[in-house]
Amino acid sequence: MVCLTKIKVFFVLSWILSVIFAQPTTAKDKILAIVPVQSADTAPEYSYLGSELATTLFARLSQVTGVRLVERSYVAKIVEEQKLQQTAWSAKRTVTELGNLLGADYLIIVNYHIHEVDALVSARIVSVKNGEVIEATQAMGNAYYLRGLLSKAGTKVSEIVQKAFSSSAHPQAKKLHPQALEAFQKGSTLIGTSRQKTQEQINYYHQAIEIEPDFLEAHFNLANVYNSLKLYNKAALEYREVLRIDPNYLFALENLALLHGKIPMTRNEIISLWERALKLEKRLEKIDMIEKKLTALRNNEK
Repeated sequence: MVCLTKIKVFFVLSWILSVIFAQPTTAKDKILAIVPVQSADTAPEYSYLGSELATTLFARLSQVTGVRLVERSYVAKIVEEQKLQQTAWSAKRTVTELGNLLGADYLIIVNYHIHEVDALVSARIVSVKNGEVIEATQAMGNAYYLRGLLSKAGTKVSEIVQKAFSSSAHPQAKKLHPQALEAFQKGSTLIGTSRQKTQEQINYYHQAIEIEPDFLEAHFNLANVYNSLKLYNKAALEYREVLRIDPNYLFALENLALLHGKIPMTRNEIISLWERALKLEKRLEKIDMIEKKLTALRNNEK
């Protein structure tokens, strides 16, 4: 009877894990869980940033090959059930216990701290097996430009995950020219800064692209800058350049499709963009959104 009970439990757990993970894993895949943690002295009105950070990082890391992500809703549920506090994350035991509950190999613990106009996001990849930190990074910005800070944090965390697991969904075809990389990095450091720095940022990205015409991330970041300035035609041009370099770059597909109504686009082009994005998307809430948009477009004869 005891053995039968254990077998039943095993199959139930197997079924649960098959639901939790968006994609089937391979022997080489690493399972990561993103855990946002608000610092104790950050004002309560910024509590929403935890969800925003998790969303941003999930989107970025879902494009990294060789890793699989635990669904955000499941992570939030387990963290809430365990009543884990900010002070608990320095304990290896906490990391190991939570990681085992989530079925993860590594936790990406993301702390965010806001004091007056200064904002800081720090992240570390921690091994569930032994509680050791294998990579860490941080992003600083202005509390009044949090969207830029989230983007910067997403880029930096994506970089350390790729470094740790040596696998990127969008590798550059060749080693980048040092001057192009330097210009790109200078432009990226201005993400989330004042609007007065925007033209300087644009200039840096143009410099990088002039040296390396197929610099995918430079085109993508430039498109996002133009998008934020409501220069939608220029943004579309850069998103299309990204898709020329990598036709499966999910965020370029989605961002270009979202320009529908702001620039001239045919109905067939919009449907094609969303259909391509749907094949790549792993986030459940985004899948639902795309499916609704496609249904509306297909039902609309205009």
